Amino acid sequence: MFTIIREALFFAKDKLRNISTSPALDAEVLLENVAKKNKEFFYTNPDSKLSESERELYLSFISRREKGEPVAYITGEKEFWGLAIKVNPSVLIPRPETEHIVEEVSKYVELLVRDSKKTLKILDLGTGSGCISAAVCFELLKKDIDFQILATDRSEAALLVAKKNFKKFGYNEKISTLQSDWFENLENYKSYFDIIVTNPPYVPHIWKKKAQKDLSYEPELALYSEDSGFKDVKLILKDISNYMSPDSLFLCEIGDEQSELLKVYVNNFGYKKVEFIKDLAGVERVLSVRN
Repeated sequence: MFTIIREALFFAKDKLRNISTSPALDAEVLLENVAKKNKEFFYTNPDSKLSESERELYLSFISRREKGEPVAYITGEKEFWGLAIKVNPSVLIPRPETEHIVEEVSKYVELLVRDSKKTLKILDLGTGSGCISAAVCFELLKKDIDFQILATDRSEAALLVAKKNFKKFGYNEKISTLQSDWFENLENYKSYFDIIVTNPPYVPHIWKKKAQKDLSYEPELALYSEDSGFKDVKLILKDISNYMSPDSLFLCEIGDEQSELLKVYVNNFGYKKVEFIKDLAGVERVLSVRN
């Protein structure tokens, strides 16, 4: 059994070798959370002793990871856009590919004619942990523009997580929340928003049996969608123009191999500009629509 950092990391990597695709990283992140030190400290002080309480907590974390529980749920947070986002099993764990939405919002805002009297109005549909809203708020606070974000979700438990994140980062004045199943409670917001973003469920139900064990811990309501993964995306596209102001922007994360069918579907609505933005792997990951 281990008593020092070097031994602890070796122990954890060995235990997680057949469980995780990144056993060394998992071991480091979990130990960082336990010891409240960064990995630079680990490698410059490999013989530093762990307390008995730290050792026991680390053992419990490794045991949970061995059973397939995602690291983010064990530590209670996941980095997104440089922000440590609070998460729990009520919300999806933020993914790097979703950061493309934040990038596109930032680019769009740079192109806007800045009007000190205008408040940019943004809607985050299905906010989950609130990671997109928080990241967009982080970026826009750097710019000379006024804005307000409305973050919605059908899940009350998810909204509680999002609210904790907004409070943590001090964004309460810029981001408000509303419980709504897509457009259910948005009747008062017709033709209102300048930017709408969403990361809806788009994984086909048939993939559930093939999904990695980690995914079994995440909320199915936020992952899987009927109609081969298209149900929620199509529902949003059908009604989204009703809530977009003139010359506004809509950004939607989509799944692998969904862009070709969506190109046909979205063109039927007569939007000015439709674009599919590729992620770092070359997959058309974000649907961009101009009203």
